[in-house]
Amino acid sequence: MITIPNSIAAAELPLYALAALGTADGSTLAALVGQTQPLAPAELRALHPQAGERNGRFTLPPVAAHALLAELEQQDAAAYRDLHARALAYLAGQLRQGAAEVEPQFAAVFTRLADRLLLDDPARLAETVAAVRDAPGVSAPTRHQLRYFEAVALRKLEQFDAALAAFDALLAAPDLDARVRGRALNSRAICYWLTGRLEAALDGYAESLALWRGLDDRLNIGKVLLNTGILRYQLHQYTMAEAHLQAAVGAFTAVHSLQWLAAAQNELGLVYRDQGRWEDALASFEQSLAQRRAEGAQDAMGRCLNNIGEVLLLQGRFDAALEMLHAALAQMTTRLYRVDAHLHLGLVHQARGDLAAARAAFEAALALAQAIGRRDVLAAVHYRLGDLLLRLDAPAEGLRQLALAVDVIEATRAPIADEGLRISLLGRWQQVYEALALH
Repeated sequence: MITIPNSIAAAELPLYALAALGTADGSTLAALVGQTQPLAPAELRALHPQAGERNGRFTLPPVAAHALLAELEQQDAAAYRDLHARALAYLAGQLRQGAAEVEPQFAAVFTRLADRLLLDDPARLAETVAAVRDAPGVSAPTRHQLRYFEAVALRKLEQFDAALAAFDALLAAPDLDARVRGRALNSRAICYWLTGRLEAALDGYAESLALWRGLDDRLNIGKVLLNTGILRYQLHQYTMAEAHLQAAVGAFTAVHSLQWLAAAQNELGLVYRDQGRWEDALASFEQSLAQRRAEGAQDAMGRCLNNIGEVLLLQGRFDAALEMLHAALAQMTTRLYRVDAHLHLGLVHQARGDLAAARAAFEAALALAQAIGRRDVLAAVHYRLGDLLLRLDAPAEGLRQLALAVDVIEATRAPIADEGLRISLLGRWQQVYEALALH
């Protein structure tokens, strides 16, 4: 049985099932929502004035269906996911029985479900793709969508090499739809960023942004601006970062995308934090957290809590910071940003004088970063651990960690042709070189 949102009566669920499917008979709608009796035409018309019936099949205009689904997603993301998962399983079963005519419905339901899972449940996204990837009678465009989300799931599950290979193969397809190409370019660029290929990441974002601007797609323009802002922030180019992130906020606001607006608010909080604008940072993080709680997006909630914890650390509110960071770790369902939470925990313990606990936290961060191949944060972890080991009177170990930090930075800088980008990256890590020279 589908989870029923408090604001939606059980009798209304078939209407939402019809919105997901686009067209269906009464028996199918009843089965999807766990009702025993098929829906009668009069019952459906009573639920929505635009509902129609012809030859035993119900229909809804696309605009009305979109409005209903948007309402359901905002009110209860879990019910939205469950409804689409049931609809997808039904349509996949129909395809396997030779009903090729349901392929457009299958593609639409899969894409909506995958987009939702992309935000808050990458493991389930991978499972969903695996369950339907071999469904027969699927067109090339739908097959490309399946391959795209398969690659994204690999990236979300920190399998970066496999994700890059999957994106490369998809982008090599000569008949790839422009919208899938734009998303794949953006997603592959995220992989480049996480694995330390910064110039390739910026090039990928630029190519994707040009494509989306040509299509006048405000939502995807906003996503690429968001990702570019994140990378500019990583390079400590705060003016450029804030400009990109504010432009992303404008794009997401224009299309009423609360989920992506929350992502942009979280990143703006990081820019404000680094500039010492504590109250602005906390306000941005709290706005993002409120939306993530409303969505039930557990992993994203963990990221917000981690960022709030770091601001509390920087304000010297160590007990509150510890509480927040442990709460962040409890919420995170993927390992990607657990690295950051362990790093921040180490800094809190170090600030409180508990160097043994700080060392354990930094070593946990290092093990995680190495395990998932996350090179964007690796230099910072080596640096923090090296600095701590020097304070613990372990000069050989400490210097080794500082040298490893420099090795990561130099390996990242080496393939970059743009001199300005090389200088920005060096400026970001100036303290690492200074520490190594000092000791």
